[in-house]
This record gives sequence, C-alpha cells and structure tokens, in this order.
Amino acid sequence: MYKKLGLIAFAILFTMGIFSNKAVAAENLDDLYVLIGDAIMKTKEANWDVVQDNLEQFSQQWNEVKAVDSKKTAEVDKQLKNAKNALAQSEKDATKISENLSALSKALTSYEEEQNPTDPQKEKEKLKQMYQFIDEIEKMIQNISIA
Repeated sequence: MYKKLGLIAFAILFTMGIFSNKAVAAENLDDLYVLIGDAIMKTKEANWDVVQDNLEQFSQQWNEVKAVDSKKTAEVDKQLKNAKNALAQSEKDATKISENLSALSKALTSYEEEQNPTDPQKEKEKLKQMYQFIDEIEKMIQNISIA
C-alpha cells in the first residue's frame, strides 16, 4: 500500500514539474510586457521619468532572464537600445518613442516564441497522455481505498 502511495505521489510531483518550468518562464516575461505597456501609456502622458524608470527596470530584468545563445536576444537588445536612445533625445518625440516601445514588445514576443515554441498538435497529444495518466492514478487510488 505504501509503495502505491509513493508511486502516486511521485507521479503527481513529476507531472507538476513538467508544467512548472514553462509557467515560471512566462511569468518572468509577463513582467517585462507590463513594463513596456506602462511605458507606452506614460509616453502618451509625456511622463518621461516613469518611462525612463520602466526601461531601466526592463533592462535589469531582461538581463536576468535572457538566453545568451538566442538569435532573438540580439533583436530585443537592439530594440531596447533604440527605445532608450529615442528617450534620451532632448526633444522627445512621443510617436517615435511609442513606435520603439512597440517594436521592443514585438521583439520580446518573437523571443518568447523562439524560447517556448508551441506545436498545437503536440500540445493536444500531451493532454491526451495526461488524461490517460490521470485515469491510471484514479484507478490506483480506488484500488488502495478498496484494499
């Protein structure tokens, strides 16, 4: 009985581990998207100090999560530099800064897709396997309850 409970616990923890890595990566990038979105909104208000702070926070967080060996990393770095340069101009052009921030967001999306490619057919197959796995766990639990 204890062997079965241990097996069930291991299976559940293993399953949770498979999905947790993807969630962590997405969460880190979500914070970056929030900073860009807020910077775009503050650009419309010409609140340059907040835009500057957001870009600095973005830069710090980006340097912590970016994959050095990625082709898309260089594009995010380039767009970040472009946004910072546009913001550093003595006469701020809100339209240009917004365009640069939008380009940064698109580059980040491209990076995210590169790092976490999704194939809908493979994802469906994973779910089907998970359902089978869950059915097996339920049967094991029922057998333990009966014994």
